[in-house]
Amino acid sequence: MLRMFLVNNGTFLQVDEDIAPTARVGVLRGALTRAYGEAEENQVLLTEKGRQMDGGQVIGTYSAGTEQRPIYVFFRSHLSPRDCQQNTSGEGDCPNDAWIVKWDGREHASRLLTEVEAVNVKPTSNSFQKQMSLAKQLGEKAAELRERVRVLAQQQALQWQGIRAAMLNCQTIFSQYQKHQHLFCQALEAFRDLLPQYNTLLQSFPETLALLRQIPFPPSLSSPPPSSLTSEVLNCLLLFRLLFSLYSPST
Repeated sequence: MLRMFLVNNGTFLQVDEDIAPTARVGVLRGALTRAYGEAEENQVLLTEKGRQMDGGQVIGTYSAGTEQRPIYVFFRSHLSPRDCQQNTSGEGDCPNDAWIVKWDGREHASRLLTEVEAVNVKPTSNSFQKQMSLAKQLGEKAAELRERVRVLAQQQALQWQGIRAAMLNCQTIFSQYQKHQHLFCQALEAFRDLLPQYNTLLQSFPETLALLRQIPFPPSLSSPPPSSLTSEVLNCLLLFRLLFSLYSPST
């Protein structure tokens, strides 16, 4: 089963469909759309090293989707600040705040501690049994809290890894942009260097046409060329035929 981690709110994503690593990334995007209603163009799928997963590639080629290396998912519609605003009470009204661990047993634990202090007053057999029962309840609450802290720490660590993957992806995009910009500048400089030659060629074109008019039109050019000629020769013959038909002395 593929493991996908939504960096926006720090939770793992699950789809009802069984998607194999041999499937295309586009199939996974479609499953996410059906499961969470997020359009494919609003999904960003990244690997641990910031490589963006292309829809036409096989999922297994990216070595992602495991428990240790999940697929980091970003939903663009969840990145707007309007989606997670703080209300006046300080509580987040974001619907995707599952990453916030709230221990609702604090009042219960406080009551248990109060009862422990109460039974410590008179050390009797009943108070000892009560202390044992309270200690058991406190231990269970402590274990529950430890588990929640562990889950929170894991989710936060994965969130940081997802943010790091996004930063690496941005660096890759910026490097590609710089490379394309450099190639464009080189092509532009080459065009500027050759621009005077192009202007000279255009200015001398009427003289070249005048010289072509002085060449007699061979009868062989008016007949269909043999099929045994190569494509390059045929192209040259067709070009000469066009020029002679347009700029022959009879015109």
